[in-house]
Amino acid sequence: TIDFPLPMHLTKLSIDESYFSFPFIEQLLCKTTKLIHLIIIASRMFHDVADGTEWERILSKIITFKFLFIFDNSIWSEQPIKLDSFRTPFWLEKKQWYVMYNRCSVSGFSLLYSVPYFMNAYPYSNIKGNLIVEATGPQDLSFSNIKYLNIRWTSPVNNEIIRRFTHLQQLSVNDSEKSYRMMIDDISPYVDMSKITTFIINNYYTEINIDMFTQFIRYMSHLCVLGASITL
Repeated sequence: TIDFPLPMHLTKLSIDESYFSFPFIEQLLCKTTKLIHLIIIASRMFHDVADGTEWERILSKIITFKFLFIFDNSIWSEQPIKLDSFRTPFWLEKKQWYVMYNRCSVSGFSLLYSVPYFMNAYPYSNIKGNLIVEATGPQDLSFSNIKYLNIRWTSPVNNEIIRRFTHLQQLSVNDSEKSYRMMIDDISPYVDMSKITTFIINNYYTEINIDMFTQFIRYMSHLCVLGASITL
């Protein structure tokens, strides 16, 4: 139940919740009759949200619909979802809305989102092994909105995901020498280093090979900011 006031003439709304239900969204839309732009971000969703027919029923007046749904870990072991209900004339022709489904082949971690991807971060550290990708429209696989990448050696590296960060501008390395080596060996070969403008080394307690570091920096032809932690 919506127990807070909503402006009658609201035209754009962004929702960031861990979970929501269709009745909640339907009630919200009934109270905001002027709403035409809707953004929803949710991090603990279940497979009922992957029902394009149900969305079609309640979104007839919406012009732009952007969303990111990360599925709850309790259903990672279930079968992958199907996108057939998002391939109707309503989705592909009338609204021209496209969706993409990503699923980790190892853990089952999965998410459903609108295309093009609109967020400035992607949960890449949850992807172990190959990535299963299904889309209802042109497969725009790039994450052009993501400008920043923080590298920790404890996070897995999926080259397939890293390649999709086509507009990275800032790199940050944390924790230890292992993170630094990971960046050189597993990240930089798949990133356009010439676009990096900011490079930060945090909490670094191991000596850096100066020759290797100098050679690496040369690849960042547009580097403007270089930061490092210094222990005196």
